[in-house]
Order: sequence, then C-alpha cells, then structure tokens
Amino acid sequence: YYSRKQLNYALDNYLIANNYISKTNDQYLIYKAKYNIANIKYFLGYYDEAISLFKECITYFKENKENNDRGYLNSLHSLGLCYNRIGDYGLCTQTNEKGLLEGKRLGNDEIKEYFILSEGVNQYFRGNYASAINKINYSLPVIQKKKDFGNEAVGYFYIGKSYWDLKNYEKAILYFKKVDAVFDEKKYIRPDLRNNYELLISYFKT
Repeated sequence: YYSRKQLNYALDNYLIANNYISKTNDQYLIYKAKYNIANIKYFLGYYDEAISLFKECITYFKENKENNDRGYLNSLHSLGLCYNRIGDYGLCTQTNEKGLLEGKRLGNDEIKEYFILSEGVNQYFRGNYASAINKINYSLPVIQKKKDFGNEAVGYFYIGKSYWDLKNYEKAILYFKKVDAVFDEKKYIRPDLRNNYELLISYFKT
C-alpha cells in the first residue's frame, strides 16, 4: 500500500502490525514499524510527530549497527525532509550533509542521490535556484532508474519552480507538464504539487 501511495491503507496496516509487535521483544521490528508510521505521518503533514519518531529511529539504528545502516540513513533522510517542510532550512541542510558523510563513512551510497535531491529542494526554498536545478538534475537519473515516480515528480516540480522564479516561464512549463504526465500515468499527487496546476492554469490563462 505504501509503495502505491495508498497511505491511509498503509497506516491502518502498520498500526495493526505495531499493536502485535509492541507485545514482543523484537526491537528491530518495533523500530521498523515506528519508521514506517513516521514516514506516513510525514506524508500526511504531521511533521512534529514524524520528527520525534525519526529521531528515536536514528538513535536506535545508529547504536544497533548490525544490518541497520540503511535504516539509519533512511531515518536521517526522512528527518531532513521534515525539517524542510516546517521551514527549518538550515537544519535540513545540516541533516543532508550529515547523511552524505555518514553514507561515505559506512561505505553505503544506496541513498546518496536522495540526500542530494532533498538538498536540491531545500536550496529552492533558500532562493538558490541554480543550485537547486543542478542538484535535482544530478539526482534524477538514479531516481528514474529505481522507478520512484513520486520523487521523480517532486524533482520535476522543483526544477520547474526554480525556472519559474528565475522568470524562465517556458522552461518551467516543460517541467510542470512532466509532473502532470506522472499524475496521468500513476495517479500520484501530494499537497505541495497542487501548485503545479495553479501555475499551469495561470500561465495558459495569459
């Protein structure tokens, strides 16, 4: 359900699972469920709750190293996304930089491009549009290869927004249309991408 972006169904199942898991001593599964619940809370806009859960996951996965590098890095990445959504762009940058350094230290570059995408979006919000475009463009080939259409759409949208704010409207529209193509094919949208359609409408009205 989560990979299909059917978040309410995913959350229902994680909460049922969490109810069973919490009665065991399986710490790994307890924190895996916590991580997944936090991710859904992030997508549903409950950022403070998600931040609290991700911080717990970071502590657990860092201290319990066996097979947990990916859980640790994923939790760091998600924490950075939350900081961006609450407008703490400095903490988002710090978290992305830490994630890249920790990935290098652990010899794990599986989500390197996701930290770079996150920082590209963050740079958009900091008004550094050229940096945003460069970072997102760098990350997109790997994200497309993984068939991660959700993050692909997000990347297109923030490249488009960067060009829009640089007053390069024609180029922006090309990227907004790519977001629309993902929506048409996958029926995927999230709240911040609604602006994609507002900008398309206002552009074509003129």
